[in-house]
Amino acid sequence: GCQPAFQWKLWIYTNYDCNLRCSYCVAKSSPNAPRRAIGLKNAQRLVDEAVDLGFSEVFFTGGEPFILKEIYEMLAYSSARVRTSVLTNAML
Repeated sequence: GCQPAFQWKLWIYTNYDCNLRCSYCVAKSSPNAPRRAIGLKNAQRLVDEAVDLGFSEVFFTGGEPFILKEIYEMLAYSSARVRTSVLTNAML
């Protein structure tokens, strides 16, 4: 089959708090950032919509995604349906 010239990728910002305080952070994440999280059900809904629309990959990022207790469930759910990556500082 023929590969599409452009593949859609979804970036999901799981949360905005982080264990680091990097001056170059585009999300302005830090330990003092407001605690906002997308939640498991919303993440699952977004993954399902992305799959239905033919997205080729889902990326999870934040803040630091591994601060969230639900991140493992989010990643398991997503990776069972579509290619999945997570952007982390790998400090936790």
